[in-house]
Amino acid sequence: MSEPWRRLPALSLKQIQYFVTLSGLRSFTETANKLAISQPALSSALRQIESVLGGKLVNRTAQAVTLTELGTAILPHAERLLNVAHSVFEDMQQIVHQGGDGTLRIGLVPSVSALLFPAVPKLLSEHFPALRLEFHDLTNDALLTALDNGSLDFGIGATDSTFPDSLTAYPLFEDPFVVVMRKDDVLAETHNLPWRQLAK
Repeated sequence: MSEPWRRLPALSLKQIQYFVTLSGLRSFTETANKLAISQPALSSALRQIESVLGGKLVNRTAQAVTLTELGTAILPHAERLLNVAHSVFEDMQQIVHQGGDGTLRIGLVPSVSALLFPAVPKLLSEHFPALRLEFHDLTNDALLTALDNGSLDFGIGATDSTFPDSLTAYPLFEDPFVVVMRKDDVLAETHNLPWRQLAK
């Protein structure tokens, strides 16, 4: 995996959850009630996030709560991180309920590993201390092969039209890729290019 020992920002998933929930409800009172915390605790968590990120995320007045430009830009990334965390926990609980050797084998393409997973190993160890974790950095094709043959429990990568029918995918987010080529290239008229076709 990608250098799990690297120093992490002083943020927790709970703090990220507070920000995402507040962004949706646009009310400190409703958010605090929804999360079963006090309003001062919510305000303190938000200040900590803003301190770590180095900018104001929320404008709060007596009439409304709105996101700043920075808050609007940060929100999709925070939502993406929460989606991944929830998916990981659900998969782990399913594995624990089904039995097995107590090892969770997770495959990641390098870009996902660098973006989302430096903070996850510690968090998983705290919530599932008896669970052994294995993280594997793989190319997308190798990831699909490992999932298909059962050597991985789940993975996070990119999909295209060649996604195997034997696997089930749960979309987390979309991130478009484009190919730049000469206009006279034989593939220039093709609108959707699978990875394997580009590799030929």
